[in-house]
Amino acid sequence: MKKGIIITTMLTTAALIGCTNDTTTSKQNDSDIQEIEAADRSDHEETETTQDINKHDLYIDPSEPISIEYDPIDIAKALVKQEMQKYETDPDNWEIATIEITRDEIIDNVSDYDKPAGDIHIVWINGEIESDDGELIFEVGGKNFDLELYKRRNDKYWYIDEHWGILRDITTTDMPDVTEQNTTDASEQTDGKTFTFEDAIRLVETEYDDEDIGITLEDEPKRDNGRTYYVGTIYSIDMQAAGGSGHLATIKVYEDGTIAEQFE
Repeated sequence: MKKGIIITTMLTTAALIGCTNDTTTSKQNDSDIQEIEAADRSDHEETETTQDINKHDLYIDPSEPISIEYDPIDIAKALVKQEMQKYETDPDNWEIATIEITRDEIIDNVSDYDKPAGDIHIVWINGEIESDDGELIFEVGGKNFDLELYKRRNDKYWYIDEHWGILRDITTTDMPDVTEQNTTDASEQTDGKTFTFEDAIRLVETEYDDEDIGITLEDEPKRDNGRTYYVGTIYSIDMQAAGGSGHLATIKVYEDGTIAEQFE
């Protein structure tokens, strides 16, 4: 038996080097090719060196939101370098020995004291410096550093939350205000597509693939923290047939595919 979708109707606005047969010419061409390849390698090496220098010279102001154009690893490296420069002017006296991303995920955050509610992208970076200068290691508080970056969905900026070890004393910006215009337009959805009532139906049909589950879904979209969702309920068909309400839960079907359930 296929479960039914009961629609609560509502008004809506709705990317040749040629050669000859002559042996002398061929050898000359081979020599020319080798010179060209050597020059290409030299250009490539110079480009990589220039890029490394640019990354090394990156300056990050932790007291301001940080553009998502910067890679989290490069942000952490720049912040560590800036903190180390407060204690040691000789860059050859220390180096970053290890650095890695240990957490990279999107969560549905419940509003707390340091992050807004809604979809939050969190990245944790951990690392360690190396130095033979024991006094320097003592001054900076050890060899380790930890950094947590986060941003709201569609936000153009990273924000700093947790920061430990060498980065413990950096000054960070305040939690982003949900009224700030750092995100894309409210009418824009994932991949530039509008989240429709039909999309919501497909999501609930996939999620509740059970012959005993019935679903009601309102066709009026709502907005919550920049996300579009539809409200509905799920109920037990058998319980309803037996004379009960059959009500199981109120649901919210979000554009990112999340279905939040509130059992009563």
